[in-house]
Amino acid sequence: MAVTKVYVVYYSLYGHVEIVAQEVLQGANTVQGVEETLMMKAPPKASDVAEIKPQQLSEADGFLFGFPSRFWYDASTVLGLL
Repeated sequence: MAVTKVYVVYYSLYGHVEIVAQEVLQGANTVQGVEETLMMKAPPKASDVAEIKPQQLSEADGFLFGFPSRFWYDASTVLGLL
């Protein structure tokens, strides 16, 4: 069976979205044949979470994004990725 590569990409200023991303990653770990990677779009705060670069998006088969909004707009940090 082929492995499906999924990136869980998030941006979290205060840690709320990070908690959700960790839970999504935990759920993805239960799916057989899925290789998941937790990444953030911001300078890493946690040493075990890599910062994603736009060119890395083509490496994955799927994505799960988690970003907060600020006054009904996406965070500017995220807009550079998308």
